[in-house]
Amino acid sequence: MAPFEIPDRLGTLLVEVTSDMGLLLAGVDLRRTPDGGWCCFELNPSPGFTFYEDPTGQPIAAAIARLLR
Repeated sequence: MAPFEIPDRLGTLLVEVTSDMGLLLAGVDLRRTPDGGWCCFELNPSPGFTFYEDPTGQPIAAAIARLLR
């Protein structure tokens, strides 16, 4: 498992959808399709982020703490 950057436009759309759902944050399950597109399986309002934070070193808990201050 490693960090991966998604296209800016996809990130913007995901932020908009999360906001439209009235959420401050969400876990998003994405998969890259063979033709280079993206498939979104779900937006989870209570994501299990520690599964991803530990192996990738991404400061997810710190970012969530800053958001909720």
